[in-house]
Amino acid sequence: MKLQHLFDVPLTQAHDDLKRQRFVGPGELKSKVQTVNFVELAPEKSFTPHDHPDCEECFFVVDCKAEATVEGEKFELNKGDFLVVEPGEKHVFLNTSRKTFKYFQFRILV
Repeated sequence: MKLQHLFDVPLTQAHDDLKRQRFVGPGELKSKVQTVNFVELAPEKSFTPHDHPDCEECFFVVDCKAEATVEGEKFELNKGDFLVVEPGEKHVFLNTSRKTFKYFQFRILV
């Protein structure tokens, strides 16, 4: 069993200006779940478009909204949305609001 509370998980820097709290790191679980992060994207910020050829990436939006682009297709992510990005799909988020965009990110090896 592993129980953690958001306020007890250290805040670290991810790529670009993303701030994250890593609940699960590579190799910590017996399953194919590679990472579980709580991520915050500042207002009007984005990150470098990228893909992961070796994993699916799932996102659950906790607060705010953002513009997501996956393989060139743009759409809005809102609080409560759950997005699955398949291996090799290039993706990026742009926080289009004045509040911090908050989401959980789950990376699962394929």
